[in-house]
Amino acid sequence: MGTKVGVPPDRIQRLGEDNWWRMADTGPNGPCSEIFWDKGEKYGPPGPENPASDERYIEIWNLVFMQFDQQSDGEQIPLPRPSIDTGAGLERVLSVMQNVDAVWELDEFQTLLEAAKGDYRSGKRLRNSTLVSLQILVDHARSSSF
Repeated sequence: MGTKVGVPPDRIQRLGEDNWWRMADTGPNGPCSEIFWDKGEKYGPPGPENPASDERYIEIWNLVFMQFDQQSDGEQIPLPRPSIDTGAGLERVLSVMQNVDAVWELDEFQTLLEAAKGDYRSGKRLRNSTLVSLQILVDHARSSSF
């Protein structure tokens, strides 16, 4: 499918079992396709066996082709209405667009972190444990309102 839309064949890799999605031991399942963004040479050489295991690549999108219903006896029954489930990680796509290495560097998180720092904005240096605590606070606040 990728080559039909112009993706060079050398940019497509099969990941075996990693390219099969299932929610649990039973239920809907099927093959999946993951889209990775290559962050560039500054993160290492190209072409790992599995881009998910290399910091040069970040998975930004996933497509699951729901085709089967896994039974407890191992039988795969074709679904009456196969479907495609797709999802993109908002922060992952934003990190590509803003060219940052961590979600905490995104504009939306920086604004929230600055607000959470309060008195620390006066130039005090944060301990790493304090920064991690603020990041957790900001992540929970964001997720409860988004």
